[in-house]
Amino acid sequence: MDTAEDDQVTIVLQNGSHVTCAVSVLRQHSGYFDALYESGLAESAATEIQLLHLDAPATTAILNHMHDTINQQLGFWNDFDWNNEQDVASLVQVADYLQIQGSDLSDPFYRSIAILSNPDIVRSECAAKGLLAETGQVLQIPIGKKKRAWRFWVCFLLCLDLMPEEGVRMDQAAFTEILGPVGASCGGAVSLRRELVEYGLVQREGDGSAYWRPAYTVSMLRGWIQGRQRNVI
Repeated sequence: MDTAEDDQVTIVLQNGSHVTCAVSVLRQHSGYFDALYESGLAESAATEIQLLHLDAPATTAILNHMHDTINQQLGFWNDFDWNNEQDVASLVQVADYLQIQGSDLSDPFYRSIAILSNPDIVRSECAAKGLLAETGQVLQIPIGKKKRAWRFWVCFLLCLDLMPEEGVRMDQAAFTEILGPVGASCGGAVSLRRELVEYGLVQREGDGSAYWRPAYTVSMLRGWIQGRQRNVI
């Protein structure tokens, strides 16, 4: 018997836990499940599907999140350390395997993990807006209220370009110097340096003697996507 859109299916996970999901929700948000139910294979008519090879906490969180696109409660993510690369990697792996549909990139969570796993997503979007050089290099920081939403992402790309390795310290003079060409477009290198710190894209010693790029996290990017303001210093 074919599975109907309003049917429920139980997803069995590697730790013995299970999650009950609506077929319609799975098909709407997951390319993997949509293809499964289109296939007509025996599994598509089953009331129980095993995903034993995927990380159980990550899979549980994502499946529950699919069912809460209206309320957007974030309690599903409470078991995750967004600064832990392994936790984020597990979420990225599950999202990739389940083929989360492209429309879900409007969701701050999915967009954040997509950008962390592939920053060129943002680079392509900024290039399409004419904010980067043809080579994808940041040449200037956009100014004006209409481009304020894009300013963070251009700064994000600039930091990835200038500080490709996390935690590598650079003294104040050297950091100010490499910001010089781009800083000329937005009030000077010193002003831009301060702005990058206010965004949280760069960290510094208390006396300003050294600067470095921290690990960027889902929590951080999600905050900016949802409209977090700069922490003015």
